[in-house]
Formats: sequence, structure tokens, C-alpha cells
Amino acid sequence: MKSCLTLFALTLTAAGALLAAPLQRRDLPADTKWLVHLDAAAFVKTKVGSCFAREQIEPKIAKGQADIKAWFDFDFDWRRISGVTIFGTDYTSPDKERGVALVYTDMDVTKGLENAIAKLEAAGMAQSGSVKRLEDAPQALYQLNDVFAAVQAGRPVVLGKSREKVLRARDVLNGKASNLKDSPAFNQFPAPASGPFLIAAAEGFNGAAAIPPQANVLKQADALRLTLAEADTNVVARLALLTKDAQVGQQVQQVVQGLIALVALSQNGNSDLQRLAQSLHVRQSDRFVTVELGLPVAMIEQKIAEKAAKQ
Repeated sequence: MKSCLTLFALTLTAAGALLAAPLQRRDLPADTKWLVHLDAAAFVKTKVGSCFAREQIEPKIAKGQADIKAWFDFDFDWRRISGVTIFGTDYTSPDKERGVALVYTDMDVTKGLENAIAKLEAAGMAQSGSVKRLEDAPQALYQLNDVFAAVQAGRPVVLGKSREKVLRARDVLNGKASNLKDSPAFNQFPAPASGPFLIAAAEGFNGAAAIPPQANVLKQADALRLTLAEADTNVVARLALLTKDAQVGQQVQQVVQGLIALVALSQNGNSDLQRLAQSLHVRQSDRFVTVELGLPVAMIEQKIAEKAAKQ
């Protein structure tokens, strides 16, 4: 039962992370420091998305669906998860609880959790702590092993290992706390050049986050944004850094270009890494430094298929 409960929470998050609706800023706290968001409307229309769903999602989710049905009498359908946004309001160390996930779905998650509670009670295991209801509807709060889940009608399911953070996220959803829509955070970057299926962004990390020595260049940035999009026959990744001023931006550009050249020179025998280095382009405009990488869709599809064949 314990492994199934963990599977239930992880499957909600993992499946949603592959199929996400447009980012809803009003659902995030005003003091959000970092976020990762995937957009289904863009992703499922791409060749890479279609290949990934066929080779990776379907085979892995099938086993989880059967286990969840057996334990919870709940029909889990990953296609009914319309979105996931994972975010954090601080930079904790990796060994501590990470962020909070908002899972957008029209599935009756409450039914699955209540079925699990009933099954435990029938087996005389109600005190096991595997799953329990901490607060009743309409703003129900559950605990699944070490994961808290806030579930209410018309709202995304909130998942996280910190009860305090889950409840705070629930307050934002219910209009009881300020949200990111009315905050200036993450508004300094220009609109992406093309519709991305993934957006990751962070601010205020240079003095708070543990940045590895290999990425010291990030200490010169006040914020960053990474986007992924499929354009023609390529998947394009764009990393934009917002620096303190134009002079620092020029310095960062030179450092990044030097690192790319160093990799290209030191990896003569690695054709894949050589191709990667040659595909990187660095530009600077005022405070913004942009690193762009384009990879052929066909190559990525081949790598996905090769990985699936090995599993």
C-alpha cells in the first residue's frame, strides 16, 4: 500500500509534467523564486512530444494505472491531467523538501484517496498512517506517506512535502494570499520568440542558491529563463540571462563564448559534444545574454527510441 500511495502522488506529478496547460500566474504565490512549467497545447503538437508520449509515457504509465486501479479502485488517465507547474519560494538545499506542484486535472482525485482510506479501515490498518484525511471538504487535506495533498473542487491539486507550503499554496488558489499575477517578478524578459512547450525561470538565486563552480557565470545574473520550443525541423533551447548592466552582460557573453571554445578544443574525439558546441550561439543586447541551441528533431527522436529499446 505504501508504495502504491507514493506511486499515486508521483504519477500525478510526472504525467502532468509532461502534459501541462498554459502557465497560470494567478495560481502562484507573489514571492515565487523559481518555477518550471510545461505546456500541453504546444508540446503534444510537436514531433518530439508525440514520439516521447509513444515511447516513454505510455509504457511507463500503464503499470502505474493497473496498480492504482487495484489499490484505489480509481481509473487513472494521464491524458486528463491538463497541466503541472512546480515552483518554490526559496532555495533550499537538495536534502530538504523542494517545491510545490500544482496538478491541473478533472479526475476525481478525492474518490481515489477516500477509497484508499476505506480500504485501510476495512483491513484494520486505519492507524498505519499510509493515507489519512487531515481536513475535510470542501478544502480537504490529505497525507500520503510523506506527501501532503490539498484537494478541492475547481482547483488544481496541490502536492508537497511541507504542510505549511501546501496550505499556503491553497490560500493563494482561494484568493486569501497575494499571487504572482500582480507581482513584477519574471516580467523583465521579453516574450519568447516562438511558443515554447517548456518554461523554467528563476530570480534572486545568485546570493541564495548553491551554485556549482562550473556555473559561476550565473552569479553575474539577476534572473534567468530557459525555454524549449520546436521550430521547423529543430528543437530550440534558449537560455536568457538578465545581468546587472550592459557592461556585465558583455563580460558574461565573453565568458560563455570562451567556455564553448574550450569544450570544442578539449573534446576532439567526442563527435556528439563537438556538434553540440558548434550548434551553440551566444548573443548580448544591453543587460541580456542569450545562449541558443538548436538540435534536429530527427536526432532527438532517434535518441528517445534508442533509450526505449534499452529499457
